[in-house]
Parts: sequence; structure tokens; C-alpha cells
Amino acid sequence: MSTLPVDLDTRLLLVINSHHTPLLDAIMVRLSYPGALWTIPALFIAWRLWKGDKGERLVWMGLILLVGLSDHLCSHVLKPWFDRPRPYLSIPGLHLFHKGEWLITTLTYMMKHGKSLAMPSCHSMNMWAATAYLTAIFGTRALPMMLLALGVGYSRVYLGLHYPGDVAAGMVMGALLGVAAAAVAKKLYI
Repeated sequence: MSTLPVDLDTRLLLVINSHHTPLLDAIMVRLSYPGALWTIPALFIAWRLWKGDKGERLVWMGLILLVGLSDHLCSHVLKPWFDRPRPYLSIPGLHLFHKGEWLITTLTYMMKHGKSLAMPSCHSMNMWAATAYLTAIFGTRALPMMLLALGVGYSRVYLGLHYPGDVAAGMVMGALLGVAAAAVAKKLYI
């Protein structure tokens, strides 16, 4: 592999990761770790599963299955295959939000933390699988999800958890998976 993409990936990470403000910190943490905010889409999906017609219920069940498949594929197949460590395990001085706290990575920190894999970003892959699926089925009504998916991907780099290449790989793989799932959904029940 050429060193240029890795160098560019690291440089982009350092540029994105080095511009912190309290407001951006709060927004980026919430984008990556929405906590109780997950209840909003969960309640919406539950409502559509209850009130929607058979086709719509099958679409929402397909979304749930898709995100589960995407997450499993990402974490259990792709990450071990790429075997790329997270940036906070190799870059000292990185702003890192890890396990609920902000810190700056040091050699001591990097040496005492075990292996954690970065490629692809599962947050990004899952969001783009869902976004591509919903956009392919519902059209432009699902476009605001693209902004959310972009924000989630950016937050992963901002928080020091992924290189931009990890996020880009997750975006592409997730979008391909989402489009394929939407094609199956349309054939089966739309």
C-alpha cells in the first residue's frame, strides 16, 4: 500500500481533531453517543410498525434487520479482516473522547490500552446503510438522514476514534448494503 493515502488520512484526522470548542465537543459527543435520543426514532418505528399497512411494516422490519446485519458484518467480519488499529493507539497528542471523558493521548495511554479496530467505522456503516435504504424507498423525504449520517461520520474523526478513511469506507460499504437491501425490499413487498 502506498504511504500517501495513510499520510493524507492521518493529516486529515489531525486537522479535524485539532479544532475543539465546548459547543462542538457537546454536539460531536451527542452525534456519536445519542443516549436517550435513540428513543425518538425507536418510538417512530414502533408507531409505524403498529399503524402502517403491511408493506410499510415490512419496510421498517427490513430496516431493523439491515442495521443488525450491517453492525454484525462490520464488527465481526470487516474490522478483523482490515485489522487497522484505532488512531488513539498510535498517535500521541490526539484529542480523544473515550469511555465518557476527554483526554489527550500519551505514549503511556497508548501502551496500556489493548487492541481496538477502526476500519470501517461501524457507526458510519450502520448510518449509511439505513440512509441509503430509506432514501431508496422513500426518496427525498429521507434526505435529512444524509445530514445526520454525515454528522455522525465527522464526529467519529473529531472524537479521535477513527481516521477519515475508516469513515469513508463505512459510508461506501453501508450505502452499498442499504441500496441492495432496498432493492430486495422493493421486490418482496413494495
